[in-house]
Amino acid sequence: MMDNKPVFQFKRKAIVSLFLCGFLTLPVSHVVASVEPEYMQDVNEYLQQGKARSAVITLKNVLQDNPSDANARFALGNIYLSLGNLPAAEKEISDAYLLEPENPEISIALAKVLLQYRKFEKLQNVLSVKDGWSSAFIAEAFALEAQVKIFHGEAGEADRLLLEAAELDPNNTTVLFAKAQLQASLSKPDLAKKDLEQLFNMDPDHVQGLVLQGNLLFLEKKYPAAIKSFEKIIEIQPQIGIANLLLAKALMANEQFDLASQQLKMVLSTAVNHPEANALQAKIDFFNKNYQAATEHAEASLQQIEGDPEILYIAAASYYSLNRYEAALSQINKVLAGNPTHVDSLKLKAAISLKLDLVDDAAKSLSGIKGDAFKESDSQLLTSTGLALLKTNKNELGKRLLKLAAGLNSDDPRVYLGQASIASQEGDREAVISELLIALDKAPDALQTETALILTYLQNNQADFALKHAKNLVVKHPENPNGATFEGLSYVMMKDYDKAEKSFLNALVVEPGNPNASHNLASLLLRKGASDSEISKVHENVIQYHPENLGSLIELAILDQKSGDVEQATRRLELAIGSHPDALRPRMVLSEFYLKSKQPLKAMAVIDDALVLRQDSSDLYILSGNARLRAGQQEKAIEHYKKAIQISPEKTPPYFALAQLYTNLNQFDLALDAVDKVLRLEPDHFGALLIKGRSALKKGDVSEAQSISKHLYKVAPESSYLKEFEAQIAFSDKQFDKAALLYKETLLTRESSQVNVQLASSLWQQNKRSEAISTLAGWLDRFPKDVLNTNVLASYYLADKQVDGAIEQFTNLLVLTPNNAVANNNLSWLLMQRGELTKAEGYAEKALELIPDNPKIIDTLGTILFKKGEFDKAKTLFLNALALDSSNLDIQLHLAQTLLETGEAVKAKNLLTKILSEEYSGVAFVGRGVARKLLSGL
Repeated sequence: MMDNKPVFQFKRKAIVSLFLCGFLTLPVSHVVASVEPEYMQDVNEYLQQGKARSAVITLKNVLQDNPSDANARFALGNIYLSLGNLPAAEKEISDAYLLEPENPEISIALAKVLLQYRKFEKLQNVLSVKDGWSSAFIAEAFALEAQVKIFHGEAGEADRLLLEAAELDPNNTTVLFAKAQLQASLSKPDLAKKDLEQLFNMDPDHVQGLVLQGNLLFLEKKYPAAIKSFEKIIEIQPQIGIANLLLAKALMANEQFDLASQQLKMVLSTAVNHPEANALQAKIDFFNKNYQAATEHAEASLQQIEGDPEILYIAAASYYSLNRYEAALSQINKVLAGNPTHVDSLKLKAAISLKLDLVDDAAKSLSGIKGDAFKESDSQLLTSTGLALLKTNKNELGKRLLKLAAGLNSDDPRVYLGQASIASQEGDREAVISELLIALDKAPDALQTETALILTYLQNNQADFALKHAKNLVVKHPENPNGATFEGLSYVMMKDYDKAEKSFLNALVVEPGNPNASHNLASLLLRKGASDSEISKVHENVIQYHPENLGSLIELAILDQKSGDVEQATRRLELAIGSHPDALRPRMVLSEFYLKSKQPLKAMAVIDDALVLRQDSSDLYILSGNARLRAGQQEKAIEHYKKAIQISPEKTPPYFALAQLYTNLNQFDLALDAVDKVLRLEPDHFGALLIKGRSALKKGDVSEAQSISKHLYKVAPESSYLKEFEAQIAFSDKQFDKAALLYKETLLTRESSQVNVQLASSLWQQNKRSEAISTLAGWLDRFPKDVLNTNVLASYYLADKQVDGAIEQFTNLLVLTPNNAVANNNLSWLLMQRGELTKAEGYAEKALELIPDNPKIIDTLGTILFKKGEFDKAKTLFLNALALDSSNLDIQLHLAQTLLETGEAVKAKNLLTKILSEEYSGVAFVGRGVARKLLSGL
């Protein structure tokens, strides 16, 4: 996608910026003030000896004794300036100016420093008063003001100032330099050179002039001459500064990168964070493929000067080369924010996006480039993006990019791989094979092409051709286990399982623990009926070489769970999740384990973590709905099933999950609506048809149910669920003997608690009570913790007036479901009938605690207390019960009996009279005889 050289195609500022930048970072021509006190002799001697540090110390000592010495401050500022310490220079010269604002030499020096910092307003203030100045100083001031105008693009005003300056002092070097600078800014290099020639006649070593001369030569691509100009500056001013940077630039342009790097290292040795030096070094490092160093220098530059597009590009490209794609994307986005159409940046962003699986972003970047801006070297990027788009069903755009790649480089075999992918999308396998054969002809040893060809033959059920190319792959690439693995797959397709097993084992000789060969071998062993331990050994061998292999960790976890080692299974899945944090399958398998072990809250926690990673997975939301349902959160379950539908409206599972849930909630209209949506997508969906059939039975439409049963028979004639449904149809049609027979046949192939209860119900309906009870009891002998069968058996004993059996089963039921209010109440009533009043009272109180407002439970407890002789308490309870159900005749009779015991005969008589009145004459009531007897006795 990219060659080694950095791409520098960003728009630059006007030429004046380059010239001013060169000028603005150079020291001014003055070194010390014109008036020389005695201490200046020492200072000048130190400077002549190159001992600038000693000169600085001398001046600082002077200023410590006399802070108001303007000459000392001015001299110190100029030394700092010569050393490139601009902030310190500005401070000292500014302080000198405050002490002697009328001194033109100090004013000019300060103006030059301010010009370097582009503090133009302050510069104008410093130069605003020129009273008493010599013509030379005024001319120099005009020249400095002219440079400000040049920077702002006011060439006419600059020209006016320079004309005035030339009249005052035509040979002033600052004036001559400014004139040359003006001509350069107007793109008149020849005139600029004439002014420079005049300048050098006056001062051959004029540093700013040499900078401008070098820059002009640089722009004319006369790099050797530019290099000489910049080297001369360094001879004149050996201290490290702008000349080193300019020389480095010229050397880089002349492809003398090592020499350029030497100059930059000198600058960075004194100013480690120098933005331009770091920027230039980043470019050199990038050219030399030293990407780590390139990123470090680029980032150092960007910390000082944000938004430089060239350096941002180099940082992005270097991060890309270091596989640090997130960092690369961040930097290239900054480039494109400022220049959205920059071609190389769009290409780089596309390449980065592909690495991050942001296929749409890659396509968007490439779509922003005109076709003629692509080069032959871009064919790989276009092909890769096109193939990725095809995988995400963005077929049209994918095809367009692949065809564009084919037009750029017809000899690139990857182009034919792209064309093969297009043919694959269109379902034309013959065309796929044709394109792959062309690609293989152009690159006979291309592993990817031969692999794709073998896979296509396998998909096309052409095992013989697949085997032929698999054998070729073994010969061409004996070090690669895929050839033998493909041999094995070909033999599997030919149903020659012994040869297939041998081929997979050969692949594992080439690469022990190879996951593909191992997983295929494990599948083959399973097909051949191998034991779980044999299959486990294959996966354990994978883990030995690839401890974090996702497929084997999951398969081993499933085998562990199957063998009962839940802890080991959980550990393996947690390792899979930790080593593959973005993978959904281990999280889904772990959550399913938790659901199977009745730990829905743990399942929900795992799923919620997965949803943070992938909110676009309908399968996750279905699983989440299942977990919520197991946790009793029906509304949340519905919400998550609907979310799954929103994500994948073309899939049936979320609709079916909703249908099942609505059925369990007895919301049959909603259930049928969901079923209809399933059947529109999949007309033969067995589960949906079954729900629809059972719904018809609930409505009493046996004919419709029978019609659906015939449809189900065509879909899955051997299904035990179909037989159960046929039994339910027979039961609804009151063919109880046929129903019982069908339920028994169902239980032969599928043991089901609910089916056993339905069988017992069919027998009970035939008045085969003893057989019904023994059916339930026999089931509970094998499954003593079955709540449904225990509950029904207790009810049958109760209905058959087998008090002891009923008491035993209700007691068992309460062990399984201690908070079952109905069971507590029924057991209480039975114990009361047997005279065990204290025990009965305890169960009744528990029932009342669970359902405080149930009048029948209140009546039970009241009756027990009545039998215990606690009439006042009983009376209160009966009154409470009647407040909830005033028409209940049993409770009214119990209250009347209690009133007689509490001496309230009149109230009892009135209540008994009411019970026996016309108001209740049509109500079936077994206690009417007792009521008459009590009333007759009053």
